[in-house]
Amino acid sequence: MEGIIESSDFRSTAEWAEWLWNVVWPFISSSEALRIYALTIIAIVIASAAYIAYRAKKKLTQIQNKAVSFSFPGPDPSKEDTIAKRKKELGRRVTDELLPFRDAMWRLLLAGFVVPTVVFTFGAVNYAWFDPFGLPYFDRFSGQPVYSTDGISVTLFIVNQFSHGALFDVLEVFHMDISTVSNNPNNWWFSSAVLLYRTMVSAFVVALVIASAQFFFVTTTYRRKIDAEVRRFRKEERKFAAT
Repeated sequence: MEGIIESSDFRSTAEWAEWLWNVVWPFISSSEALRIYALTIIAIVIASAAYIAYRAKKKLTQIQNKAVSFSFPGPDPSKEDTIAKRKKELGRRVTDELLPFRDAMWRLLLAGFVVPTVVFTFGAVNYAWFDPFGLPYFDRFSGQPVYSTDGISVTLFIVNQFSHGALFDVLEVFHMDISTVSNNPNNWWFSSAVLLYRTMVSAFVVALVIASAQFFFVTTTYRRKIDAEVRRFRKEERKFAAT
């Protein structure tokens, strides 16, 4: 009797779960739900890229500060040491110190430029799937908003948006464009995506300029310290030669 009751309870639970699945499935598999999933993934990717770029920029600043306080500890050169040998050793140590700097630069490039550009390109090419009734583009020749355009125009549009962001909208001020389409300002969602991409590109360019200046400062600092060590070695060698 107990076995029959348990079997009945299991069947009831299975039937209830099947009914619930049949009710929920049309909603979680609908086009609207898929768009929400895709937008959520895009938001996570963009947020992660921005965080990685921020961490990379912070790492560059830490390496710069370390270069200021960096020293070459060790005993004074002996008579057997040569300038070339010690200078090579110092160069190797500097190379080891610069490896994290290069890694951080690559992370900054990947997270600050490559990932946002790939995501923006994906959104621009497939915008019709996200917004089936929107008119994302504005044709400069006809003066009318358009639903879609050809691949070359989309490619030039993306390059155009990158150049506008990289040059801080200087091209926008002087109406210098290389594409035949622009974003439709009446399409709030697409125009917001364009604004976000331009902002990220501008931030990346600023970070890249600062990182380049930091790299120049770090390499110059290490070079100056190597030269100071070499001068110290030569001074010691002259002492050895005098004895």
